[in-house]
Amino acid sequence: MNWLPYFQQKRKNIKKRRTNSDQTYAWWRSKSFSGGIVTGILLISLFVLIKSEVLLVKRIDVNITNSRFIKNQDINIYLAPYIRESIFSIRTHQIELDLLKKFPQLQTINVTKVLPDTIQVTGKEYDIDVVLKVGDVPYVVSPQGYIFGQLQPDEIANVAIIEFKQLDLFKDTQQIVGQSVPQSTQDDIQQILSYDWSALQIKVKSIFVFNQYYELICNSRLGNNGGSGESSFVLRIGVKNSVTELFKRMEVILSSAEKDNRRLELLDLRFQAPVVRFK
Repeated sequence: MNWLPYFQQKRKNIKKRRTNSDQTYAWWRSKSFSGGIVTGILLISLFVLIKSEVLLVKRIDVNITNSRFIKNQDINIYLAPYIRESIFSIRTHQIELDLLKKFPQLQTINVTKVLPDTIQVTGKEYDIDVVLKVGDVPYVVSPQGYIFGQLQPDEIANVAIIEFKQLDLFKDTQQIVGQSVPQSTQDDIQQILSYDWSALQIKVKSIFVFNQYYELICNSRLGNNGGSGESSFVLRIGVKNSVTELFKRMEVILSSAEKDNRRLELLDLRFQAPVVRFK
C-alpha cells in the first residue's frame, strides 16, 4: 500500500491551517493597532477638551433664599478659587459639604455644573423658629445649636424664645455669635420643643435656662370652662431629671386640673413631690 499520497495531503492541510492562523493573527494585529491609535486619539482629544478654555469655570451663580445673614457675594468669594478650574474636575458634593460647614446658617444647599463654564449654587437659610436670648440680645440658633446671627427685637414675635440666665454656660460672653449651645442643654431643649404640647392645648412661649433647671412659660386653655381665653403658667424641670419621665408626671397633674376646671399658676417638677399652685 502506498502511504505517500496520504502524507502529502496531510502536509498540505497543516500548511493551510498555518496560513489561516497567520492571516488571522495579522488581521488581529492590524485591528489592535488601529484600535490603539483611535483610543490614543480619543484620550488626547479628551485631555485637550478638559484643558480647553471653553470648559474652564468662568461664572458662579448664587441664589440663597430667605437670607438674613448670608449674602450671595459671601459664597461667591468663598468659591472664587474654583474660577479657571476645569468644570469636569469640580466635585459638587464636596463643595456642598464645604459650604454647609463654612455657613451653618444654611438649611439646604445644592451645587450643580452647567456646561460649558458655570457653577450654580442654590440654597436656603433656616427659618426663625426658635430665638436664643443671651442677656437682652436675641440670636438665631440652628437646630444643631450653632448661634449664627443677632436679631432685632421686632423680629422675634410669634416664635419660641430660649433665654439663658447664666452666661457662664458660654466660653466668651462678649462674642456669642459663632458659639454653640452646650450639647447636654441642646438635647434637653430638643426634647422639650419636640414634645406634643398641642395635644394638651399648651403653647410654650419661652424657655429660661438656668444652671440647674429650665423654666418654661406656657400658655394654656385648660381650666377655662370651654372659653376662648388663655392663661399662662410656669413649668420648672430639673436639668438632671429625665425629661420624658417629667412629662408623664406633668400629664397626670394637668389631666387632674382639667377635670377640676382649675387653672395652673406654677408646676415645679424638680423635686420628688411636685409643687403645684393654682390661680
